[in-house]
Amino acid sequence: MRRTPTLLATVLAAAVLLSACVPTTAPTLTGAPETVQPQRATPEPRVVDEPVVPGPAIAAEPEVQVITTAPQDDLPPPDPPMLAQQRAACERDGGRMTPRAQGVFACVRPTRDAYHHCESNADCEGVCLARSGTCAPLQPLYGCQDVLTLPGRRETLCID
Repeated sequence: MRRTPTLLATVLAAAVLLSACVPTTAPTLTGAPETVQPQRATPEPRVVDEPVVPGPAIAAEPEVQVITTAPQDDLPPPDPPMLAQQRAACERDGGRMTPRAQGVFACVRPTRDAYHHCESNADCEGVCLARSGTCAPLQPLYGCQDVLTLPGRRETLCID
């Protein structure tokens, strides 16, 4: 029959082994005891009678010139002679020239029946918007829109 060591026997064996590793006397310190002074979190302010001038090792920051320009969206499009004529004709009809692509402009006019209830394009000056069931506020309406071409017939219309 084999005997297993008890917990007390195991602890005693470990204590004997550890006692061999621990020095029997404490080390002695030589010299004066060292004192530690607490440090301030922020340095004390100094009073300086002379202005501080950066020396050759400290370079002054270069001046930064800020150039501001107006955003391009706020500026009206340039008016070459043909565009000026088209702009005048568009504005006479109550429209407004809007940029469509780089250097390309289009005349967009408000519709008289904007936001009125509709069931098909026949009910509107422009198109009948399928999602809201109302007439489009502008003509032409650029991009892709779901429109009602006939009562109950929904189609996607894309205009670039």
